[in-house]
Amino acid sequence: MLSYRIYLVDDLQVVELPNAEGIFEETTWGQVLPGDDTRGKAGMGLDDAIVGYNHGKIDKSLAFISWAFCGILHFAAMGIPVHSRWGPPLEQYAHRYDEAFVNGPEILDYGTTSTALQCMKTISIISKEQDDTKFDLLAGAITLEMLRSVLLLSLSADGIQSLREPALVRGCIRLMKLVKVHDVISPFSYEYGYLCFSVARMALGICLVEKFGEQHLEGFMKCVWTEYPTKDNPSILTEYLVQIVLNETSTWSPRESRCGWIFGWSDPPAHGGHSRLVVAESDALELMKILGDDRKMFFKALLSAYTPGALIILLLIWQRMLRNGLQRDFSGPPSRVPFLEQFLDLSWRFALAARPSDYGFVFTTGISAMFHLGKLAASPVDVEDSRAIISAYIQGIPIIEDTLLYRQTALGLYPHIPHFIIRNILLGTENLFPALIKTILARMWEMILWEGLEHIFTPPAIVASGVEDLLLFLHIHAADSSVIQIVLEER
Repeated sequence: MLSYRIYLVDDLQVVELPNAEGIFEETTWGQVLPGDDTRGKAGMGLDDAIVGYNHGKIDKSLAFISWAFCGILHFAAMGIPVHSRWGPPLEQYAHRYDEAFVNGPEILDYGTTSTALQCMKTISIISKEQDDTKFDLLAGAITLEMLRSVLLLSLSADGIQSLREPALVRGCIRLMKLVKVHDVISPFSYEYGYLCFSVARMALGICLVEKFGEQHLEGFMKCVWTEYPTKDNPSILTEYLVQIVLNETSTWSPRESRCGWIFGWSDPPAHGGHSRLVVAESDALELMKILGDDRKMFFKALLSAYTPGALIILLLIWQRMLRNGLQRDFSGPPSRVPFLEQFLDLSWRFALAARPSDYGFVFTTGISAMFHLGKLAASPVDVEDSRAIISAYIQGIPIIEDTLLYRQTALGLYPHIPHFIIRNILLGTENLFPALIKTILARMWEMILWEGLEHIFTPPAIVASGVEDLLLFLHIHAADSSVIQIVLEER
């Protein structure tokens, strides 16, 4: 059994590999720069590193080991098992998907591109395979490294177009269901499931851009090549998609769901694109169920890993719910909407974990959720999940240079989301109450001072909303003297 230790030396992650059953004649070291993707240079697993050393392919004193290899050592050192098929657990994989990683390469090497294309071909076949035995064989052939190569392709400037294959979305949904913990589907517990989700969101986004028309695909690619040096592909894709979706929905009546055609659920309008199915309605509901059942790990993954464009998936679920009877206002008689509680829970979790590129969708999809605050149900999985929800609200969505967009998003989120937070408070989170109360009141006073946005939320309405949130908190959760003191100090 190979023993090892891990150090951080001058911001380098250093792995010590002492003798292992006579393989090494002397101690070797491996170092990986934070965020450095070495797969194109080495692409090694543990066995590859050992073989490479023995054949003199790696410097005996400084072995540059792939991040997958270095990660495996790190995971084992922490005492968290790495699954032989699904890879590292969430606590260990999330940190590698940071902004540096998502700002992918401009052009991939031939080997990575070839692997990615073969993987996508197999996923497309999987999406249609009905025979369980054949499905298992095909799914078993898709490795973690293959999925990484597909994600890398989607992050490269010249490769993102390759994902405009609708079958990738359904195939990835089917693969997500394979990842289980104690026989319970939990895709985000391991890197494999997170990668499936990430590929699905990118494939869905580029397919929707194309669905609006070839001219939009060309326009999007121009944006990629123009903005690529300073912005990642998922952010560029999401911002572009927000604009064309908002243009399409600008003439909606409140109860229409006209954008359903972009998924292939109805005939396109005269000005629209092709009629090809992108995602079946049944798959949209299946994906919502998967995310809802795995909501704790899903939410934790979005908070821990840099995942811009996640709300492209919410766009899909939201549109399906509109077709399911979800109302965007109170203009019609109330009706029972299947899966409403699960949708509301996911909507607010998506919003709390939103990245700046998602802000356009936060406001648009949030309109539906805000009209159903009274139907929110307690949904935290456990105390850890409850603490994550409260902490995410306290931290808030990132402030951006586009002040108007930030404030519009905040006004669509902050006056309503405390209802969700308060409904999801469990015993064991009491030490977060002071910060929670301070945040509710501080944001209320801050939003009152914002000028030029009275058409979205008037100052009296903001005050009324803040007071209502505070009263709801005091009503549901018996406040001790320290909490009352905070309220008095913040008045």
